[in-house]
Amino acid sequence: MLHSVDDMGFAIAFQVTVRRAYTAPDDLTNAAGHAPQRPLNQPGITLDMSAAPRTLSHVVYFVPDAVKAEAFYAERLGFKTTDTFIGAGPFMRPAGSDDHHCLFMIQTSPHMKGCEHFTFHMGSGTEVLLAGTRFEQKGWTSFWGPGRHLFGSNWFWYFNSPLGCHIEYDADMDKHDDAWGGAPRAIVSG
Repeated sequence: MLHSVDDMGFAIAFQVTVRRAYTAPDDLTNAAGHAPQRPLNQPGITLDMSAAPRTLSHVVYFVPDAVKAEAFYAERLGFKTTDTFIGAGPFMRPAGSDDHHCLFMIQTSPHMKGCEHFTFHMGSGTEVLLAGTRFEQKGWTSFWGPGRHLFGSNWFWYFNSPLGCHIEYDADMDKHDDAWGGAPRAIVSG
């Protein structure tokens, strides 16, 4: 394993890995105006159904210089900027990933620098809701969600944690390749 530090001072490490294949049931959704995906008499949720994270989805850092941080990951590590949240920072993905982002860096004051949250990727919006409900039942405090993001379109639910940062459950993130023409966007309320 190779260890280093990025230009913001965050420890990073590199390790050759091999992804393990796994299978999971499809997320079948019945929606008005479309042929049913889930057969008759098959519930979409049960109290005992599995809702376990499948992968680490993404990490969000508070950084004092989002432009410098973006340049480091783009120029030195080959990350692509998928979208830019104007006034906040870049959503980035590494080579070999078609997820909208695995890294989002938010411009903040230097005293706030650190990991804002990391995210567990679930199999569906249903699993986000089920896992989040179970987490709350264990006494963890939700502070945002459930909902669906504009950037990446992923379902989300955020929680406080004892890890010194927040955690998020997410599902159904957009997929992009190099043909994606993402442009800087801002969220406008009203």
